[in-house]
Amino acid sequence: MVFYVLVAGLQARPTPSDSVGVFEHLPGGEANLAPLPGHEKEQKTVVDVLEVRATKFFRAVGAGAGLEDALPMQRTSALLLLAVPSELTLESLQTFLGADSGLVEGIEAVRVLYRHSRRTGAFSCPSLEGKCAPGSGNSGFYTVILLCRDQAAADALYKANHGRLFTSGRESQSSSAGKAESRSGGACCYLTFLEAIVYDFSSAEPSDQMQPNLARADSDETDENLRNIIPSTAYELPSCPVCIERIDVSGTGMVTHSHGWISDDVQNGRPPTCRACAVIATRPATDRPAKRGLSCTCCPKEEDLWVCLICGHLGCGRYQDAHAKDHATDRRHRFCFQLATGRIWDYECDVFVHRRLVQQAAASGGRYELALPAPAISGEAAASGSKDAASTDEQHLLSMELDAILASQLDYQRSLYEAQLTELHQQHGEILEGLKAAREAEELRAQNWQAEIEAAEKHKKVLEKQLVTAQRTLTEAQEQLGFVKELNQSLVANRRDMAKGKKGYAESSSGPAKEVAEDPLLLRLREQVTKLREKVSAATDG
Repeated sequence: MVFYVLVAGLQARPTPSDSVGVFEHLPGGEANLAPLPGHEKEQKTVVDVLEVRATKFFRAVGAGAGLEDALPMQRTSALLLLAVPSELTLESLQTFLGADSGLVEGIEAVRVLYRHSRRTGAFSCPSLEGKCAPGSGNSGFYTVILLCRDQAAADALYKANHGRLFTSGRESQSSSAGKAESRSGGACCYLTFLEAIVYDFSSAEPSDQMQPNLARADSDETDENLRNIIPSTAYELPSCPVCIERIDVSGTGMVTHSHGWISDDVQNGRPPTCRACAVIATRPATDRPAKRGLSCTCCPKEEDLWVCLICGHLGCGRYQDAHAKDHATDRRHRFCFQLATGRIWDYECDVFVHRRLVQQAAASGGRYELALPAPAISGEAAASGSKDAASTDEQHLLSMELDAILASQLDYQRSLYEAQLTELHQQHGEILEGLKAAREAEELRAQNWQAEIEAAEKHKKVLEKQLVTAQRTLTEAQEQLGFVKELNQSLVANRRDMAKGKKGYAESSSGPAKEVAEDPLLLRLREQVTKLREKVSAATDG
């Protein structure tokens, strides 16, 4: 069980003391707070009331959870008192811690951290408006760091006070007179051992409307020397005691009580103690309509809303637009409260971590009025009922707890199966897209082949037409060639006959030879023979 505290917006330097050098760390290269010269031997308890902007609470990953009525295995001499009601003065707190029994003598230094902030959101949260200094009585709370002189003193304080209910000054006087009445619940003292306290003097104003935008342990806004003190793997816990009580010990590592700050919120009407509580307080019961319409900070969705228990951010669930999950991932705020059911989801471990039986009261519209045993009040044992009634109540509570566990596991299994189905749907879609792309490629290839086939068919038809034309032309040429051959043979025969006739005529009479040569009929026949020879030559050449 290893915890760290980051104090942001510190207004003054803490007073040095003997044992603080091991735990307290300052920015600007000042690794620790060394005691002032001449004060090494003082045994006086140093008390500092410091105004801060906010206090961040971290838990190391893998740290074991605390056990009820037993000291944690990992302990130091530095203690954190998570929350003290602001109506409790420092004198009353000193009396509560054991001034009469001498327990406070083992405390070397006390750092009282209180906030002074203004209302910046739409939800009224008196504990965050104005000063929450000791004795201010504004229904808020302040945080106390106890630096003990040795481990034995720290162990004694833890064993004597962890889990006790706070009492105001008036109740303390009545208790000393023997008139105190037993209470079933109220503001509870929660102590835990600290590994380191980191101070940051930055006075920057918060930029987030729901919570001061503090630097995470591994961000660039924190001093280089301080970044190595709080491990980057450490995760932030709510600094609100009510929100701490909502989470199971497996998530916080702190043993809390069901009849603590939550019970005081119900019985005494204590206002919300943080931004998340202010948002949750607006959640109506199931039997009456909502007084105001809550919606996601990032979108207009009004269903399946989750509020961050670290900063109060309101976002929609993973089955809407998953703005709550995006916020948890970006800011490393792992705990979210579902307004509809009262369940708390750990986004880092993907499991429900709400307090046992809280879900049942939340689902019915109640305010967590659970009949679990209350812690002791100032060392007095609470009154117990009859054995039969206790047995019946125990059986009823066990059955409710079993129902809550089963419902939580079923929801977790459902989320796993839905995630697997989503992955399978995605894989199926990718396979379908691949097959569709392959089919389109094959169709395109087939279209190209079809276009080539059609072009080849057209070319074939053109060639066939050219072949028919060429065959027709060849047939005509052959017919003309045959005609010309016959005519030529006829002309040759006629010429031969004419030559014979001419020779005989010349022999008989040489006078009329000139007249025969100039005969018109013979001239026309010669012209026709010349033309036919030219046509035959042209046909033969073609």
